Amino acid sequence: MKNRKTIERFIELRADGNSFDKISKELKVNKQTLINWSKKFETEIQNLKTINLDALLKEYQISKETRIKNLGAISKKLLEEATERKISDLPTEKLFKLIAEYHEIIRNEDTSLLIEDEDNMVKMPKAYYKI
Repeated sequence: MKNRKTIERFIELRADGNSFDKISKELKVNKQTLINWSKKFETEIQNLKTINLDALLKEYQISKETRIKNLGAISKKLLEEATERKISDLPTEKLFKLIAEYHEIIRNEDTSLLIEDEDNMVKMPKAYYKI
């Protein structure tokens, strides 16, 4: 069996989605050996894929919490701008439409809240925490 460094590199390359042919050329390891390793180290490969995906999600801030915060910040700016405008300004209609659209987007991001009591979890109706 090859050394641990070669196997670790194989796991990295498979987690990144590289083909057995490409890995075989880079590591200079027989393709059938790589297929066997793929079965043997399936859990490690999948775990590394998950870790890589999580890092990517964090890098691009794709979490639901982040989306809600960003949408809330934009909505707040729109509301601040709307309070400075005169109702007679033509663009105001468009501004209020944007406010409504952002509120709807935030509502769609909404998740049910759970309150725990001694016996079980109780789901809060959305009416309790709507924007």
